[in-house]
Amino acid sequence: MASNAQQAHQLDKRGDQPAMQWDLNTIGTCSCWYDNYEGLTCKEVRDWKFAISPADFSRWNPSITLDCGNWQALSYCVENELNVGCFIKNIHHRSDGHSEP
Repeated sequence: MASNAQQAHQLDKRGDQPAMQWDLNTIGTCSCWYDNYEGLTCKEVRDWKFAISPADFSRWNPSITLDCGNWQALSYCVENELNVGCFIKNIHHRSDGHSEP
């Protein structure tokens, strides 16, 4: 289990503004950035850290190919504000006042 200091360090690597240079062709609706200075591979960041599809990641970060080519020490978009809220759970309300998924 990660310590509080390790968790805080991880949070420092992402935010609503990039802390490093980024490709100017990055999607303009980016709402969360990953600052790539810790040496992880593109696939580790894309697939494991943020669970982003290759198509979405390349669309948000056009300098990165579908197979993670051109990965550099830059800031990358890891969340698009247009996708926020797309995965809202469908809740059904029962007649007795309770809710169920």
